[in-house]
Amino acid sequence: MNDSSPAAQHRVGTRELTPAERRELSAGPPSTWSGTTLIFFVWGVFPSLLLGWLGRWLGGMEWFDAPALGQRLGWSLGLTLFLALWFSTRRSSRALERLVESDLKRGLVQVVAARGARFLTPEHPISEPQLVVELGDGAALCLQGGWLNEGPRFGRSEPDSESNWDDSHFNGLPEPWAFPSPAFTLHRLPSSGRVLRVEVQGSYVEPTPADDPQFLTYRTKDSEWLGESSDKA
Repeated sequence: MNDSSPAAQHRVGTRELTPAERRELSAGPPSTWSGTTLIFFVWGVFPSLLLGWLGRWLGGMEWFDAPALGQRLGWSLGLTLFLALWFSTRRSSRALERLVESDLKRGLVQVVAARGARFLTPEHPISEPQLVVELGDGAALCLQGGWLNEGPRFGRSEPDSESNWDDSHFNGLPEPWAFPSPAFTLHRLPSSGRVLRVEVQGSYVEPTPADDPQFLTYRTKDSEWLGESSDKA
């Protein structure tokens, strides 16, 4: 990974959780019913139906005269794949919840103030927004997840909707909430990486597409220190 420009500067400090932040975190993660339903249909129902149809078709061939058995085998395979994915996702979510509980006990928020950072996005994007922020002095922070498109995380109080979506900006928000920006202050939980908010400072900066190995790793945390900078967490 290339380092950021010589002008890049950053400072990492800590502060205490506010009562409002404690209440929000204690309430637990937001409902994921919509995401779970989508996973159920995309990775459960559709593959099972497809494999069931394929099994029935193969079972109807002369060399394998058992269409009903082939269909049941296809359904079983589809269900197995879905359950494996569901349990893996649930295990990751639970591990992240435990890290948030640990952050609550510590009661500290890590504050990253940066100026002149270099921003990289994957040349071939994955399903979720992803951004590597090179902060200078070998420090880099990876930001990933749907939260990058949530207005409240960037201080916008208006409800998010298609009518106020800006495709020309990485986070889909108009000025003055457009991110990345020349300077910013990011508030995150040290263990779980949960980003509480980002204070945008300055006009929008277009991130640079890059074919970086860091983008090949899917991350469940909102934010994560990379490489040598991981000891900042």
